[in-house]
Amino acid sequence: MRSECRSASRVGAGDPRKTLSWADIRAAIKRIGVPPATVEGPNYTLVNLRTTFYTDASAFDRSFVLLGFHVDVHITPQTYIWHWGDGSTTTTDHPGRPYPAKDVTHTYLHATDAGVTLPLRVDVGYHAQFRIDGGDWMSVNDQLVIAGTTRNIPIKQASAVLVPGG
Repeated sequence: MRSECRSASRVGAGDPRKTLSWADIRAAIKRIGVPPATVEGPNYTLVNLRTTFYTDASAFDRSFVLLGFHVDVHITPQTYIWHWGDGSTTTTDHPGRPYPAKDVTHTYLHATDAGVTLPLRVDVGYHAQFRIDGGDWMSVNDQLVIAGTTRNIPIKQASAVLVPGG
């Protein structure tokens, strides 16, 4: 059982509290923080090599009190926006899997200079559902996009070398 103190002007039929909107709940989720996704894969790659990447973003459940309302939130990864660091992006509906899978791959066309890396990251678009004070779950039409953690990756150029006796 929950109780609250109200002034005499707030006693009566109905709930005089502010109505919560998805914008209110989105702002609260961002304050609480959703763990950012990280890109998994090799520590470097080669020019013209189809390289496999993946992430481990997972569903996220939280409960909190906002403006006197008890809010439950359930968000599920829905889209993955891969920023390859070379100016290109790819959007997928799956997080990829480790090599030898080729669910999410990228081929870099140019090597980086020695000591230079490219910023690689994956942003995750979540589908959100919420309920207020234990009511029915409501789905949100727009995605909640959380920027991923940037990881730096060097792109190297392989060279063929002839060896005697080979």
